[in-house]
Amino acid sequence: MTTNSLREKLHNYINSAEQARLKELYFMVEEFQNETALSMEQKLELDARLQDYLNGKGKNYLWDEARNLIVKGKLAD
Repeated sequence: MTTNSLREKLHNYINSAEQARLKELYFMVEEFQNETALSMEQKLELDARLQDYLNGKGKNYLWDEARNLIVKGKLAD
């Protein structure tokens, strides 16, 4: 299903739904957004880490290296 057809189907559903169903859908979407949204602090931290990576700063680890360091308790922030 394409993005446009999905949007159209959702719009049609919303336009014809009863108020109770609209409220349920609204709260489901709100809950999903709350679960997946990053705080501004988290976004800033990710941006800073990306800049460090792009500038060649910091230490990068392969997954196996990171996992081993975490298990040993030796991976610092």
